[in-house]
Amino acid sequence: MIAVPHIPSFYPLFVIVGVLLGYLASTAGRIASPLHSTARLHFTVVVVSAGMFGAYAVPWVASVLNYDREGGRSLLAGVLVAWCVAEILKGHLGIKGSTGDGYAIGLPLAAGIGRAGCLFGHCCLGIPSDSSWALEHDGQGYAPIALAEIVFHAAFFAISLGLTSCGYLPGQRLRIYVVGYGVFRFVSEWWRPHPRTIGCLSLYQWVAILLAIEVLWTIYRETIKIHQSSA
Repeated sequence: MIAVPHIPSFYPLFVIVGVLLGYLASTAGRIASPLHSTARLHFTVVVVSAGMFGAYAVPWVASVLNYDREGGRSLLAGVLVAWCVAEILKGHLGIKGSTGDGYAIGLPLAAGIGRAGCLFGHCCLGIPSDSSWALEHDGQGYAPIALAEIVFHAAFFAISLGLTSCGYLPGQRLRIYVVGYGVFRFVSEWWRPHPRTIGCLSLYQWVAILLAIEVLWTIYRETIKIHQSSA
């Protein structure tokens, strides 16, 4: 098993550092955005606030309804709520272009650093495991969920940097990351201790499905608008 020091104070520190570095990475360079700098800051504050609310509110509601008694917070639920709020804001403000390319760099960076806090905080533990790659906590081994998430977000951070530097897939980079994270979470839920209380799936597998549907619906709506404008 892999022994990781238990330092609970690292969690809030890593989260704060991750959010700050993520925002700086999102706004650095010459990443195209339909919003000027001040409007982009306001937009980011509202969307991030909505995401933080969703990250805490959805698990709380799940614990109240006895779908998942752990409560706590969920990055996946936060991303879903933030995405929905961003789309509502864009519609209300009449923003037609993509606002997500910068966040395709900042979000995986922030999430990966935050998961490092989970790793040292010994939270987000997977199911018990006695394999050599299990993380040790109080003498018990657990599936290394936090470590797997760090690797996932770090990989997408590198991919987003590469796509941005080459100018590939403008307007689609954040969508690729979000859908990818939804797929990752759906699969990795089988190694998490969340109960399968809704059908044969856990609450967060359903959240992952809803997130993928929301992103694909956004792509579909934009495709229809492009065809209508060119007709």
